[in-house]
Amino acid sequence: MTDLLIRQATMDDVEPIFSVWNEGFRQSLGSDPPDDVDFPQFFRHKVRTQDDTYKIFVAERDEEIVGWVSLSPFRSNPAVVDLFAELSLYSKMGHHNVGVGRELLVHCLDYADRSRLQYVVAFIAATNRAAMKMGMQVGFLHIGTLPRPPKAPNMPEVSYNVYPCKPNGD
Repeated sequence: MTDLLIRQATMDDVEPIFSVWNEGFRQSLGSDPPDDVDFPQFFRHKVRTQDDTYKIFVAERDEEIVGWVSLSPFRSNPAVVDLFAELSLYSKMGHHNVGVGRELLVHCLDYADRSRLQYVVAFIAATNRAAMKMGMQVGFLHIGTLPRPPKAPNMPEVSYNVYPCKPNGD
């Protein structure tokens, strides 16, 4: 997909990032996000605090954000905080199944391979077969499936997947 620009997110991207996430949340979980969290503020903080390990990349087509991917800390233990990341990836409605997600994922994992990270973790709704297939194609390993939580029985089962980063970006 040659007309897709992938770049690191800036503060100007917060609103479109939130919008794409909000759309994806509704699609994945079939409901609106909880209203007791200031999600726009969460995304402002996430973009503002990017560092050498944890970044957000956006996919832009014709000056419109059509998807994004982020790496966030997965462990809080200071000895390993820079070794494990959690990946989140969302593409805008109308831009699924056209390569946006795959290009974002490959870009992000190439970055992870060159970084200090050792593992990238991804939790995917078990019903999202396309995302599961894409993850396996780029090197994620399926670790297991988390059962539906008793506190939220309408939530889908979640697939737990790990990408072992390649040494020196090989």
